[in-house]
Amino acid sequence: MPHVVDLSNQEHFLNVQFVGSVPNNRVVQYYQGADVFIMPSDSEGFPRVLLEAMACGLPVITSNQGAMGFDVKSGRELLVAESPLGYASCLRTLIENKLIRERIKTQARTLVEKEFTWDKISHKLDLVWKRVYESFN
Repeated sequence: MPHVVDLSNQEHFLNVQFVGSVPNNRVVQYYQGADVFIMPSDSEGFPRVLLEAMACGLPVITSNQGAMGFDVKSGRELLVAESPLGYASCLRTLIENKLIRERIKTQARTLVEKEFTWDKISHKLDLVWKRVYESFN
């Protein structure tokens, strides 16, 4: 991200941390210590980190591209932004409105628990393989 500025030393950003890459064995620790998960992405396919953050009960802010592949709606399981001002606005909403923040956290966790179980994922994968097989016959 060429435009990321180190804001962590500025007085009103004392609790903001840009952590970058985190070892797999410490990821859950970081999720549990966070209040919100922001992924300003314009080139994701199906980002597992969003599922991880949602499963850990974090409200998520991402782009339409970052949420691609998920059956989600902005304002229901996460918030979507497409510009720096949009991200700031979403973050302000989560900070200032506990009702919205808690609803998004609950809806997101419910979505992950309901739609991303091993049984559901393996069933979907099985359907894909059956379609591939049938396309060759």
